[in-house]
Amino acid sequence: MSKKIIAVSCVLIMLVLVITACQKKPATTEINGEKYALVTDAEGNTMLSSDGLIRAYVLDDKGYPVTNTDGSYAEKLVTVVNDVIVGDKTISTAEYALTMPKGWLPGDAGIFTKVGTDDKCTIKMGFADELKEISYAEFVQNDLSQNELFVQTYQQQNPDNEITMDVKDITIVHGDVDATSRTYMIKDPSGKVIHYAVMIFYPYNNQAYYINLACPDGVGYDEDFDFLTYIAENYVIK
Repeated sequence: MSKKIIAVSCVLIMLVLVITACQKKPATTEINGEKYALVTDAEGNTMLSSDGLIRAYVLDDKGYPVTNTDGSYAEKLVTVVNDVIVGDKTISTAEYALTMPKGWLPGDAGIFTKVGTDDKCTIKMGFADELKEISYAEFVQNDLSQNELFVQTYQQQNPDNEITMDVKDITIVHGDVDATSRTYMIKDPSGKVIHYAVMIFYPYNNQAYYINLACPDGVGYDEDFDFLTYIAENYVIK
């Protein structure tokens, strides 16, 4: 009888060892100087809590996920401190998160680059100003003035081209925030888009943030890509 018990015990121990060996450690991302295994959906997007915090798995000392009594994985919430987290399909900070559109790639410092454009067509986002010395309205006006100078310079550099320029200003209601948007589209005499840019600004917690789509020289411009709708559906202000 004792031999049978020993034999069964050995089998159980071997089974546990096999299961442990087969279990893979989840990939980790460094946040605030520590490594976390982020919770993602089926498409690889970073999952957030209802409060906009990043969900991460609780790991044991060996780096494996800890399970609850019901078999689910234990989780904890992570607050980002002045860090940009670049995932497979998302870019997140403590203030915002954006899911990457199809046909784009994530880069460092909050940048998405469109595939096949040699990093020329980009989506950039980030913190812009503390709004301590100027108001949000003054900040927006100053930034738009700088872009006006760019357009004027572009026109001066192409005096012989009968270029046409279409500028649109729109106020976007994004959650509880009113964002300011300006779109520039410059076309050559044949009607080809030779410059396209969309700038979005919004105030949050007495600070100003930006989200920009820029396709200089028209590289990567896609008239079917509605950038404002994309932002409305995929940009999360926490």
